[in-house]
Amino acid sequence: MKYTQEYRIYENDVDFRKMATLGTLLRYCQQIGAEDAEHYGITPELYASTHTSYVLAKLALHITRTPRVEETITVQTEPEALRRAVNRRFTTFCDAQGREEACVDSHWVLIDTDKRMILRKHPEGFPTTGWVDKLDRELPSGRIVKSLAPIALCTAGAIGTAI
Repeated sequence: MKYTQEYRIYENDVDFRKMATLGTLLRYCQQIGAEDAEHYGITPELYASTHTSYVLAKLALHITRTPRVEETITVQTEPEALRRAVNRRFTTFCDAQGREEACVDSHWVLIDTDKRMILRKHPEGFPTTGWVDKLDRELPSGRIVKSLAPIALCTAGAIGTAI
């Protein structure tokens, strides 16, 4: 199930050209993912009681147009069910007319924070209903792809707790 939220681009979200920074877009991506996870019942309390956390394994970011200061963007995200220890989440950023400006394809792994190991299945009582079996979109990952529009790839660990 897709989750949608509107965000306004403020002065502190932009660079000297009045364009949203990558950090801003990725922060919105993480924020909407956390809000969506809470919608499913995946809360900080659940993480604490199950000794788990989601960590970002990798992401691909594709930008066709960078949002500018004072614009309102619509951000929509959708999680994919667990496959081979990875949950994917696809997030899109659209302008006021509904045109896609950017998208993020992120891969999250659930870890046991006590044992410091990747979990191949969710713990007992972990909510997983409402997630799609397979997302209908995917961005290239693992290598930089040349195209007319810029694509940024990032691999990192322990960025946040939203899938």
